[in-house]
Order: sequence, then C-alpha cells, then structure tokens
Amino acid sequence: MTTQESILCFKRPLLEQLEAGLGLFQGLKTELRSEIKLLRDPDNLLYLPRIEAETDPTHKQLIPYVLAIKETQILCYRRNGTESRLHGLWSVGIGGHIVEEDRCQFSADRTGYYEGMLREIQEEIGFVPTKGLSPEPVAAINDDSTEVGRVHFGLVHILSVPGDCPAASFAEIQQPEFREIEHVIEDYRRKPESFESWTRLCLDHIDALLPRT
Repeated sequence: MTTQESILCFKRPLLEQLEAGLGLFQGLKTELRSEIKLLRDPDNLLYLPRIEAETDPTHKQLIPYVLAIKETQILCYRRNGTESRLHGLWSVGIGGHIVEEDRCQFSADRTGYYEGMLREIQEEIGFVPTKGLSPEPVAAINDDSTEVGRVHFGLVHILSVPGDCPAASFAEIQQPEFREIEHVIEDYRRKPESFESWTRLCLDHIDALLPRT
C-alpha cells in the first residue's frame, strides 16, 4: 500500500444527515439498517487519493474491521502497518483501506468493498475465507476522539475460522496469536492505552458482536 493509491471514502455529511440532525454518533453502533443502505450505495461513495484523504475531515474512509474468532478465542496482534499512528498498539481487527483496484478488477457492485475486505483478510492472515464471514457488518465504529478516527469509519464483521487456522505473521502483523477472549479483555482492562481505540470499543461490546450459541 502506498500513499499514491486511491481509497474508498464517503462525504462526512452523509452520516450527519442519517442521524437526523443529531450529529455523528460516537463509538460503536449495532443497529445498522440505515447505515448499510447508505454506505453500500455506489452513488454515495467515491475514491480519493489516500494522501489527501488522511488529512481531510470532510470525508470518511470506509474500512472493514474483521474480528477473527476461533471458538472462544480471538486473533490479536500488534500493529506495524502503513498507519504509523497505530504502531505498537494491540488490535483484534483485520482489515484496511479499500483501493480502487478492488472495484476495477473484482467488484460486481461498483464499490469494491467486499472484494477489498477479502483481499485484506488474505494479506493479513494468509487465506481467503470460503465460509464463516458475515457478509453484512454487525456494527459500525465512528471515533472522532482521535486523529486517526476523525477520517475513518469502520464496519465490523465476524469471521469464524476453523480450529486448525494458524496465527500467521506478516509484515504488518506482529506477535499474532489466538487468545481466549476473556484473557484479552483482562489485559485491556489493566492497560487500555496499549490497545487501539477501535479494538477497545469492540472489546467493550464483545457480547453484542458475537453470534449467540
């Protein structure tokens, strides 16, 4: 990934309009019918040069944020990617920017969102899931409290992985490990500043995000 690529975005006023004049929601939201309809409409989306989008608060970059779940465990790792502002922080979310090539080469819906999400999963954990991935997001994340969050908007998906799935290490993923969810939450409670903000939000609402068994 380079700063010269074009990435999937939408205009910030779309969310303000959706909230009926109440302003953008802050945090994690699980009731998403309106958001899904709005943000999956190709007419509401556009590709902007990443170097511009990273410092443009009038737009939000649309990011899939996939939680890889293995029974009672969740994949966690340290960030070491192109987003230097997150380096060294623990994360439980797999995903990244949807680039224009995803739309041009693969997409059937003119947005490239789903295809880009599959590409990100393959790049970060080493395989393309053929099942177990929630096609629709289970939550949305908007966190305007951080510099990174002000220009990004996350859609949370759940990926159920088989028991023999390895925690592969790639350039942008350091110290990956499937850990018991309750132990990850304990570490987060002890030292929340070691976890990125979107991960903190997911762990705070993990019971609402995971499918009921």
